[in-house]
Amino acid sequence: MPSTTETTIGAGLLFCAAVAIGYGVHRYTQWEIEPKTKNSKPIAKITKKKGKKVLFEEFQERHTLEITKKDHVTHDVVLLRFSFHPESVSGLEPGQHIRCTANVNGQEMSRYYSPISAPTDKGFFECSIKVYSNDPEDDKRGQFSRHMGSLSVGDKITCAGPSGSCSYLGNGRFYYKKTDEIKQFEHIGIIAGGTGIAPFVQVRETEVLVNG
Repeated sequence: MPSTTETTIGAGLLFCAAVAIGYGVHRYTQWEIEPKTKNSKPIAKITKKKGKKVLFEEFQERHTLEITKKDHVTHDVVLLRFSFHPESVSGLEPGQHIRCTANVNGQEMSRYYSPISAPTDKGFFECSIKVYSNDPEDDKRGQFSRHMGSLSVGDKITCAGPSGSCSYLGNGRFYYKKTDEIKQFEHIGIIAGGTGIAPFVQVRETEVLVNG
């Protein structure tokens, strides 16, 4: 089983794949790479008002969040709402994800999930979670997803974030944390399926926020 500190869900991988597809398949125009500037801040930060609190600022910082909504989207997908201070934003950008940690069958386990809600939503974020059925040949497979699927409104879970090396700023611009660079593309190709659509829903929301 992969290390919990290195495990990421398919949504994050698909997000990176979308960037690669936009780069390699479509004709693109890349503007001069520039460092992150005051006018190039991530969408959740440029839209927040002065003094508004941000939940996730340091990855090592943990928060215990309450589940305030649970919808069964399909027979094996649930939508969970994680709530916090009503005047705060999560601080999670499109392409970033959170780490959920819980004690599952006597063992501390963690998994990463990409929010599907808008980065500017106040007081909550939502995640679509695929719940895997028990595998007779490997009863450990999908343990954490089943734990998440068993949560009810009122339950609490420990979350940390933000995690992720690439985030979307709008207008074809991507911010790369490791090199502190912004790259812009004229065309972006996206391929996603299932709960892997989560970061791309945020990309759409970002375009609406940026361009109206």
